[in-house]
Amino acid sequence: MRKIFLLTALILTVFASTTFAAADDVKIAIKDFGVYKSADYGYSIKCPIKPIVTNLKFDEPAHKGEMLVFLNDGAEIVLGYRIILDAFPENAAPDFNKDDEKTLNSYLDYLKTVNLLDTAIITKVGENNKGVFMVTAKEVENDEGEKITADSQIAMVIFRTKNGGRVSIQLLTNEFSQELVDAFLYSVSTFDDSK
Repeated sequence: MRKIFLLTALILTVFASTTFAAADDVKIAIKDFGVYKSADYGYSIKCPIKPIVTNLKFDEPAHKGEMLVFLNDGAEIVLGYRIILDAFPENAAPDFNKDDEKTLNSYLDYLKTVNLLDTAIITKVGENNKGVFMVTAKEVENDEGEKITADSQIAMVIFRTKNGGRVSIQLLTNEFSQELVDAFLYSVSTFDDSK
């Protein structure tokens, strides 16, 4: 509990001292993407904007990774990525490159049901690699059958790397748009943990 409090305090302190920005102030052009290299974990990924916060590591009981924040408004992340480097156990997901279509479709149906997703599809992740692209539902039904509209949607990709990593990259934004999703998917396709 103390670790969570300290991490939250650190995040708020860092955000309070960074420049405020809004997603619609920035035009994203893939040709302008720069490479971010993680000093702590050794992976690299192309980013739409140079991260203003890169030291937000998290070591949860089951996961390790970091958040890259590109734009913020105080403590609110306007645009960023949450990267988990050990996102799922080895046997918890099929091999997106090798398993048959029936196995993959069953897994996608499972993800949609368990996680209340609008979208769960197999997608290309870099050269000769595939993963799952997911988007949370905009509208869900509660136990009483009432429709509830979510404040925002979350886009995420899970995949295996050539080095055996089981990675999840989540798009953090309050300005969910096709342009940001396209830029996000391009970033994901450049993820490299070969060190």
